[in-house]
Amino acid sequence: MSFHRIIILAFFPDTYIRQKKKQSLTWGAQGWQRDAHVRTEEFRNHGPRSPTTWVLVEGRDKIPNSALEAGKDKDGNPIYIARAYFEDSLRKFGRLELSRSILMFCLEIGKASRVFKEGAAIGYGGRVIEVNKTENFHPLLRFS
Repeated sequence: MSFHRIIILAFFPDTYIRQKKKQSLTWGAQGWQRDAHVRTEEFRNHGPRSPTTWVLVEGRDKIPNSALEAGKDKDGNPIYIARAYFEDSLRKFGRLELSRSILMFCLEIGKASRVFKEGAAIGYGGRVIEVNKTENFHPLLRFS
Protein backbone atom coordinates (compact mmCIF):
# COMPACT_ATOMS: atom_id res chain seq x y z
CA MET A 1 0.00 0.00 0.00
CA SER A 2 1.54 3.33 -0.98
CA PHE A 3 0.45 6.74 0.21
CA HIS A 4 1.51 10.26 -0.63
CA ARG A 5 1.45 13.54 1.25
CA ILE A 6 0.21 16.85 -0.16
CA ILE A 7 2.45 19.77 0.71
CA ILE A 8 1.49 23.29 -0.26
CA LEU A 9 4.15 25.96 0.06
CA ALA A 10 3.30 29.66 -0.06
CA PHE A 11 5.60 32.65 0.41
CA PHE A 12 4.50 35.58 2.61
CA PRO A 13 6.04 38.59 4.44
CA ASP A 14 7.49 37.90 7.94
CA THR A 15 4.81 39.88 9.83
CA TYR A 16 2.08 37.87 8.16
CA ILE A 17 3.92 34.63 8.99
CA ARG A 18 4.17 35.37 12.72
CA GLN A 19 0.44 36.05 12.90
CA LYS A 20 -0.58 33.03 10.80
CA LYS A 21 1.84 30.60 12.47
CA LYS A 22 0.00 31.02 15.75
CA GLN A 23 -3.37 30.55 14.02
CA SER A 24 -2.25 27.50 12.03
CA LEU A 25 -1.15 25.61 15.14
CA THR A 26 -4.68 25.90 16.55
CA TRP A 27 -6.47 25.31 13.23
CA GLY A 28 -6.12 21.54 13.42
CA ALA A 29 -8.88 19.05 12.88
CA GLN A 30 -11.67 21.49 13.70
CA GLY A 31 -10.57 23.95 11.03
CA TRP A 32 -10.16 21.23 8.43
CA GLN A 33 -13.59 19.80 9.22
CA ARG A 34 -15.22 23.25 9.08
CA ASP A 35 -13.61 24.01 5.71
CA ALA A 36 -14.48 20.54 4.43
CA HIS A 37 -18.14 21.04 5.41
CA VAL A 38 -18.21 24.34 3.50
CA ARG A 39 -16.69 22.73 0.37
CA THR A 40 -19.14 19.83 0.58
CA GLU A 41 -22.23 22.03 1.02
CA GLU A 42 -21.10 24.17 -1.92
CA PHE A 43 -20.77 21.00 -4.02
CA ARG A 44 -24.16 19.62 -2.95
CA ASN A 45 -26.05 22.90 -3.34
CA HIS A 46 -24.46 24.23 -6.53
CA GLY A 47 -22.67 21.30 -8.16
CA PRO A 48 -19.02 21.35 -9.13
CA ARG A 49 -17.47 24.82 -9.45
CA SER A 50 -14.06 23.67 -10.62
CA PRO A 51 -12.57 20.69 -12.50
CA THR A 52 -12.13 18.81 -9.20
CA THR A 53 -13.78 18.90 -5.80
CA TRP A 54 -13.06 17.31 -2.41
CA VAL A 55 -16.26 16.11 -0.68
CA LEU A 56 -16.44 15.31 3.05
CA VAL A 57 -17.39 11.73 3.90
CA GLU A 58 -17.97 10.25 7.35
CA GLY A 59 -17.98 6.46 7.44
CA ARG A 60 -17.69 3.69 4.91
CA ASP A 61 -21.31 3.59 3.75
CA LYS A 62 -21.43 7.23 2.66
CA ILE A 63 -18.90 7.32 -0.19
CA PRO A 64 -20.76 9.15 -3.00
CA ASN A 65 -21.16 7.55 -6.42
CA SER A 66 -19.47 10.61 -7.96
CA ALA A 67 -16.16 9.85 -6.16
CA LEU A 68 -13.29 8.98 -8.49
CA GLU A 69 -12.63 5.25 -8.50
CA ALA A 70 -8.84 4.92 -8.47
CA GLY A 71 -8.75 1.16 -8.75
CA LYS A 72 -9.93 -2.07 -7.18
CA ASP A 73 -8.61 -4.19 -4.34
CA LYS A 74 -7.69 -7.87 -4.77
CA ASP A 75 -11.36 -8.88 -4.29
CA GLY A 76 -12.60 -6.40 -6.91
CA ASN A 77 -13.98 -3.81 -4.49
CA PRO A 78 -13.61 -0.19 -5.66
CA ILE A 79 -10.92 2.00 -4.07
CA TYR A 80 -11.33 5.81 -4.03
CA ILE A 81 -8.84 8.64 -3.50
CA ALA A 82 -9.19 10.21 -0.06
CA ARG A 83 -7.43 12.77 2.12
CA ALA A 84 -7.60 13.28 5.87
CA TYR A 85 -6.20 15.56 8.51
CA PHE A 86 -3.99 13.61 10.90
CA GLU A 87 -2.76 15.32 14.07
CA ASP A 88 0.70 13.70 14.17
CA SER A 89 1.62 14.92 10.68
CA LEU A 90 1.30 18.55 11.79
CA ARG A 91 3.51 17.90 14.83
CA LYS A 92 6.22 16.19 12.76
CA PHE A 93 6.28 18.92 10.13
CA GLY A 94 6.25 21.58 12.84
CA ARG A 95 9.73 20.41 13.82
CA LEU A 96 11.18 21.13 10.39
CA GLU A 97 13.25 24.27 10.13
CA LEU A 98 11.80 26.21 7.23
CA SER A 99 12.37 29.75 6.08
CA ARG A 100 10.36 32.22 8.14
CA SER A 101 8.57 33.29 4.97
CA ILE A 102 7.08 29.87 4.22
CA LEU A 103 3.87 28.38 5.60
CA MET A 104 3.25 24.67 5.24
CA PHE A 105 -0.07 22.82 5.47
CA CYS A 106 -0.27 19.06 5.35
CA LEU A 107 -3.08 16.58 4.71
CA GLU A 108 -2.48 12.86 4.44
CA ILE A 109 -3.50 11.19 1.17
CA GLY A 110 -4.98 7.74 1.42
CA LYS A 111 -7.69 5.54 0.06
CA ALA A 112 -11.35 4.99 0.84
CA SER A 113 -13.40 1.85 0.41
CA ARG A 114 -16.71 0.50 1.64
CA VAL A 115 -14.86 -2.60 2.88
CA PHE A 116 -12.61 -0.71 5.35
CA LYS A 117 -13.92 -0.82 8.91
CA GLU A 118 -13.70 2.98 9.29
CA GLY A 119 -14.19 3.83 5.60
CA ALA A 120 -10.68 5.03 4.75
CA ALA A 121 -7.01 4.45 5.51
CA ILE A 122 -3.87 6.59 5.42
CA GLY A 123 -0.26 5.51 5.67
CA TYR A 124 1.74 7.25 8.37
CA GLY A 125 4.94 6.39 10.20
CA GLY A 126 5.16 2.95 8.62
CA ARG A 127 1.63 2.07 9.77
CA VAL A 128 -1.81 1.92 8.16
CA ILE A 129 -4.22 4.08 10.12
CA GLU A 130 -7.95 3.78 9.51
CA VAL A 131 -9.96 6.99 9.70
CA ASN A 132 -13.69 7.60 9.39
CA LYS A 133 -13.70 11.27 8.40
CA THR A 134 -12.11 12.04 5.02
CA GLU A 135 -12.64 13.99 1.85
CA ASN A 136 -13.05 12.01 -1.37
CA PHE A 137 -11.86 13.26 -4.74
CA HIS A 138 -14.56 14.10 -7.34
CA PRO A 139 -13.63 15.07 -10.92
CA LEU A 140 -15.93 17.17 -13.06
CA LEU A 141 -15.12 15.08 -16.14
CA ARG A 142 -14.54 11.34 -16.41
CA PHE A 143 -12.48 9.52 -19.00
CA SER A 144 -12.96 5.85 -19.78
